[in-house]
Amino acid sequence: MIIWVIFAIFIIVVILALLFVWGVRGGGIKKRPTDYRTLFIIGICWVPLGIPLKNYAFTLMGLVFMVIGLAHHKEWDKNVVRWKDLTEKEKKFKILLIWVLLIGVLVGVAAFFVSLGLR
Repeated sequence: MIIWVIFAIFIIVVILALLFVWGVRGGGIKKRPTDYRTLFIIGICWVPLGIPLKNYAFTLMGLVFMVIGLAHHKEWDKNVVRWKDLTEKEKKFKILLIWVLLIGVLVGVAAFFVSLGLR
């Protein structure tokens, strides 16, 4: 059973990697500057999650993200990309990516419940 889970994770990672490569190179997706506000928000979320999980690497990464985000706080409004600012190709790519991630989550949940039934 473990082999199938590892294989499924590998397939999902390969599909996501191909989507990203296609999106940046041939899909008309242009690279955007770093959104430092998002880095700060990720850091704010990771610090309290890492503490009760006793995952101190997670907490440390959250602190690093927070510091980087705060160091560039003057650029927060400049680098924000809203849905209306995206091109049609970028909107289609993001919708496709959301569907792929959603299917991946559903497959993961299904695999989890199937593994519970096999015990």
